[in-house]
Amino acid sequence: MAIVQALLAWLTQSLGRVLNSTFSWATFLLFGKVPQDKQIILSIVSLMSLVWLLVVIGIAFPKFAVFLLTFIPLPAFINDNWIRWIMLGLTLLIPTINGLALSFIHGGNSFSDFDWRKTISTNWKTNVSKGWRLTIALALTLLFMIVIAPFTKLAELIKRWKSEHIPVVIESEYYNDVTRQLQLTLGVAGIRTAAKTQNIFMRLPIKLFGMLTGGMLKTVVAENLTKLVFENGELEIRPSDLIVRGEKEIANKVVSLIISNFGFGQAYLTWSKEANSIEDKLRQLWLQLKDKQLPKDGALARSSALLKELQLQNLDKEEWTTLYRLWLKLRLDIWEGVSKIERKAS
Repeated sequence: MAIVQALLAWLTQSLGRVLNSTFSWATFLLFGKVPQDKQIILSIVSLMSLVWLLVVIGIAFPKFAVFLLTFIPLPAFINDNWIRWIMLGLTLLIPTINGLALSFIHGGNSFSDFDWRKTISTNWKTNVSKGWRLTIALALTLLFMIVIAPFTKLAELIKRWKSEHIPVVIESEYYNDVTRQLQLTLGVAGIRTAAKTQNIFMRLPIKLFGMLTGGMLKTVVAENLTKLVFENGELEIRPSDLIVRGEKEIANKVVSLIISNFGFGQAYLTWSKEANSIEDKLRQLWLQLKDKQLPKDGALARSSALLKELQLQNLDKEEWTTLYRLWLKLRLDIWEGVSKIERKAS
């Protein structure tokens, strides 16, 4: 008996790890890699949406739903009607919580950017009503993604491809411009690409999500995702993430080209308001330099002032490093001139 119990415990733990990995892959397929604070909110909202689907089932089949949620059979002495009332309460509560979380998803990419009091006092009624649409859409879409995710991961393993992520923030109206800029950046460096839409297995759930939500999460989910396909690899362009997949050598080359030459365009490489503001100033100065509207001495003086402003900001390590890299690139362009790749791509 002890052996059976130990085996069941091991199976339960193993199943839990598999489900956790599959859920992570599914949310990643839907949202890509987003800023950490937003990732936390999206993961919680996604998990609660799947739980909501189970508690809806639990209203009709309480014992079955409890087992799926806890992997523990419901004791016989517990009345099914008690569970039904609990499930009914959760059915009403979860969309409300998801609606409030939607306020943050729209309000900023980091907790420091978000004014909780203002949002709750002004927009909470609207967002709570949207929470129902969001919860239903996420629950159904993630079911598709949970099925697709293992096959996608397996395909990468079979091809022996690696994946690299470059965080960006692409506004929906600039999505096509950024795609063109990336294609030109790689093309000038000798990497020929073809712009393609996602396969039908990815397009269908994302279309379903967009239709059910009315585009309320277009800042993290683009309905018409584009990928640039090149020899032995591809670049997937998401609103908050550039995903480079491919054989190690070509993937590393594409990442290095994007990091060294893709900047000062329509996509933000940072996500907080403070960092975006400095990035805007760096971009404006670079554009003036590219168009030869500013002498070298004036550009050097303004870039030095921007460095001092950057040093006064309270930014996390990744954003600060990104802005400092852009600043160094700006200084190099001031001294040596804007590179051929950047001039053509812009």
